[in-house]
Amino acid sequence: MDKAVEDGVNVISMSIGGGLFDYYRDTVAIGAFTATAHGILVSCSAGNDGPSNVSNSTSGFLCMSGTLIPAKVSGKIVICDRGGNSRVEKGVEVKHAGGLGMILANTELYGEELIADSHILATAAMGQSSAAAIKNYAFSDPKPVATIASGRTRLGVEPSPVVAHSVLEVQIQSPQRRVTFNIISGTSMSCPHVSGLAALLKAAHSDWSPGAIRSALMTTAYTKYKNGKTILDVSTGQPSTPLDYGAGYVNPVAALDPGLVYDTTVEDYLGFLCALNYSSSQIKLATNRDFTCDPSKKYSLVISITHLSLFLSKLLQGKGWCRSNKHCNIHRTLTNVAPPATYKVSISSETPSVNILVEPQSLNFSEQYEKKSYTVTFTATSMPSGTTSFAHLEWSSRKHVVGSPIAFSWT
Repeated sequence: MDKAVEDGVNVISMSIGGGLFDYYRDTVAIGAFTATAHGILVSCSAGNDGPSNVSNSTSGFLCMSGTLIPAKVSGKIVICDRGGNSRVEKGVEVKHAGGLGMILANTELYGEELIADSHILATAAMGQSSAAAIKNYAFSDPKPVATIASGRTRLGVEPSPVVAHSVLEVQIQSPQRRVTFNIISGTSMSCPHVSGLAALLKAAHSDWSPGAIRSALMTTAYTKYKNGKTILDVSTGQPSTPLDYGAGYVNPVAALDPGLVYDTTVEDYLGFLCALNYSSSQIKLATNRDFTCDPSKKYSLVISITHLSLFLSKLLQGKGWCRSNKHCNIHRTLTNVAPPATYKVSISSETPSVNILVEPQSLNFSEQYEKKSYTVTFTATSMPSGTTSFAHLEWSSRKHVVGSPIAFSWT
């Protein structure tokens, strides 16, 4: 990443994942901060994992190394449960054992989510419900029969898009023949898509910062289909939430002209590290900067305070940036990147347990790049631990709509 900074790139696309570490121990975070400080947008994959549900499966169904008996598998299509090893590796094990094809069956952990892979033998990926029906047939019929046919491209499939735990997925089947291309889905592909859109925005607005580009992509994203219904969660088949889709599905055309943007500065990130109670030496490791937190200043754990979504998980605990009277104030600043206009705010919320007040309720921008600030005040009442609810904050003019999701979690 440091070499990319030296080369003067505008966007760094990193379709890689890994464990969670403190920022001063996370090489990706360290490199990303340096790039961002140089005005370079860093696009990273978030991973494909969803809620921490657990399902059990035998090693035989998992089709792991040494678990398949060639005498029982040879010449047959084998059902393999997802999990334990990679999806493609399961097909390798089936082929080594003499199998002709594989049915890759989702368990409860994966629900209806399907991921495209380049398998080495004929493979059909199945969601949990279809997989359960196939297993029921295979285990109840004394002589079950299966056929895997070549897939075909389908256009205009609805509903589309669908969300897979914060990641937009694609469905496709892989026929058994040699090809000269590869097909990949998941965050490994959503990352370069967003990176490409970021490069598009940078080409159109060369003076925009990484924070402004990220803001434009997120505040103009959509969360509903053309028929007005919410984008579905591919795993459950139910309407998704901001915890699934984040800000929403990117809209490149709208992002080119977002109206207003929330920018993020290096100082915002340093303040976030102070809110994590990082020492000066830890901040130095994470940012390569000498910085000492001001003990008299109250820093915010909500780094998105200056860009987008608000997640209020400590609303009732009197911790961090919330006072013990269940009353929270968040200050945010908008920058006008369009012709002069007046924006009015609107709030939609699922729960009456949190009162949301925005002041002022209108912002008048008289020139381009003018900045205006506002305050959001949240007043909450008690709810059972584990309760989650959502709201949406929107600034709109005659031409532009600038939206931000809000998630509430009582712990």
